[in-house]
Amino acid sequence: MTQTESHFLTLEDLKFLDDAALFFENPGLIAKGLAWAGKPVESMHDRLPAKIQDTIAVITEKAIQKALVAAVKTIPDQVGKTENITSADREVASLLSSRIHRGLATLAGAVGGLIGLPALAVELPLTTVLILRAISEQAQLFGHDLSELETRLECLMVFTMGVPDPNAEPLKPGERKSTASYFMTRASFLGVMRRAASTAGAFTAKELLTSLEKGTAPILARLVSGVAQKFEVRVSQKFLAESVPLVGAVGGGALNYAFTDFFVTAARFHFGIRRLEKLYGEDLVQDYLRKVPAV
Repeated sequence: MTQTESHFLTLEDLKFLDDAALFFENPGLIAKGLAWAGKPVESMHDRLPAKIQDTIAVITEKAIQKALVAAVKTIPDQVGKTENITSADREVASLLSSRIHRGLATLAGAVGGLIGLPALAVELPLTTVLILRAISEQAQLFGHDLSELETRLECLMVFTMGVPDPNAEPLKPGERKSTASYFMTRASFLGVMRRAASTAGAFTAKELLTSLEKGTAPILARLVSGVAQKFEVRVSQKFLAESVPLVGAVGGGALNYAFTDFFVTAARFHFGIRRLEKLYGEDLVQDYLRKVPAV
């Protein structure tokens, strides 16, 4: 996909960017589906016992390690043909893919919710890889080449979205908090993703996982650590919500549905934004996103 010389976004493109800005505006919950678990989910996070926090951190990093291996070695180069696909067809395909993966993740979450923390070590890597596959399909639907390793790692970066950066710089006049956080996340991972892409392709799947576990590939370890730190916030919220009395298997499944829906939607908007940047140029698209009025 090559950049065009057009300087005018269509009404359809503007509507997409408005929806993207609105989605990133309030990333405080994994998704609206978590709202029923109550505000204590957010406030209880820092009060988790240190042992449980450490366990969640380890499980989260293992899940991202497996997702990295999946991104590099097992995502199909092509999920389906997207040449000349219309926006309407893309929306239909996007929703179908999302429904399939939400269903599978819901099933995994039902088992995890029934058992609790001990099951998280098994359920989370499975759910994470399922979500990654759904994210990769969104990338492909929006015309991004999955044969490029950097695109596959960009799928992994989606797991970092929606978590505010406490070290973020002050907003510029007229800039929205949501899009500022989104672009900062992209910028912070761009360099490490490019260096990781040049390293990861040289490994077999087994060698890649071994190098991550032993820390013998520093740039890959840095990428996993960066993604895991952001993703851990969402995993902790998921664990806390599943710990609410009487939630059990039904709640665990519902939470995984919301969990998956959030990241698939984030992927849809991210790769849609990237598509428009290639069509119109980054400056035009990013300037609009940064200044579009809040609703």
